[in-house]
Amino acid sequence: MRRCTACRYKQREALPNVDKKVIYLDQFALSELFLIKNDQRRPNLPYEDFWKEAFRLIERCVHLQQAIFPMSDVHSMETIVSRNPTELRLFTEMLGDAALVNSREVESAQIFQFAKAFMNDQGVPDLDFSVDEVLKRDRNVWLPDLHITVNADFSDLAEAIRDDRDAGYQSLAKLAERWAAERPSFEDVLEVELSSFGPVHKEAMVTASDTAARMSVFQLQRYFEHELIDCNTDQVLERLVSFLDWEGNRLLPHHKISSYLFAAIARKMAAGQKRAPNPGMLNDIRAISAYGPYVDAMFIDKECATFLSEAPLSEELGLSQRVYSLNTAEQFLELLRKTEATASPEVREYCAEIYAVE
Repeated sequence: MRRCTACRYKQREALPNVDKKVIYLDQFALSELFLIKNDQRRPNLPYEDFWKEAFRLIERCVHLQQAIFPMSDVHSMETIVSRNPTELRLFTEMLGDAALVNSREVESAQIFQFAKAFMNDQGVPDLDFSVDEVLKRDRNVWLPDLHITVNADFSDLAEAIRDDRDAGYQSLAKLAERWAAERPSFEDVLEVELSSFGPVHKEAMVTASDTAARMSVFQLQRYFEHELIDCNTDQVLERLVSFLDWEGNRLLPHHKISSYLFAAIARKMAAGQKRAPNPGMLNDIRAISAYGPYVDAMFIDKECATFLSEAPLSEELGLSQRVYSLNTAEQFLELLRKTEATASPEVREYCAEIYAVE
């Protein structure tokens, strides 16, 4: 909207349409960029030039309306337990003012689409992996010229989040230790993981050991009760269990991706790797499994990126071409440069006027 400084007459103008890329940055990348922005990164650390250039290009992509770098619940949990939770949260909110749907909601949506296909005897469904399916708001709205946020204090949640993360890591570390000792094949571990969907959810029907699975199976039970309204409880449960045991669930995208990643970890441990997976590995797997098929690109941990580039993950999952890490730092910068370059002259003219972007 333009307004005359003399008479205050207002004239509205439609801004040009844009088509923003969605690029996922893991928590490590966000933390490094935060340190660069605030000039808090210790000098002479590795990759300093990369992070400075990445920060410059990311800001350009955001201000020129060519990309967003959305927050997720995985980021939120990691941010709460960081050393600068408030400042880091504000910084991440400014990277395009966008957020992804909760990763558990993404998983649930996939499960319900599979359940619907199962109920209708349609076989494994073809899912829509449009990135707009996992964004909380329209990605192509222009950034507001003001950003309003609430200085909320989540410190009361920090201890519980740390405890939950530590418990998950200890379980993974023990599993990695067993893989190192028993040296199972990639195929054996993959089969165990792919076959685990039904058993894990059936166990959740009677115990509360897995909160996410418990919530998932509770929602599924309500869905089956609605669809089988003329059936008694035993018939509903029988049909639900049949779905949980369905072979088609091996192809649930988030379940398949995480299964392959766990098998890749097992392969490394069986090959003699002494170092256990890092504490952030479970969050990395969760983010990749939930958002990997949808976003345009991901910048993630070097180890996970390597897993995704190796056979059979590269062929079976098809994510390697959209995944970047410090091992492919220059390629990531090139992606950002190409993204920035897509801004039209008209868009650049408006951005210069609204956001003072040169």
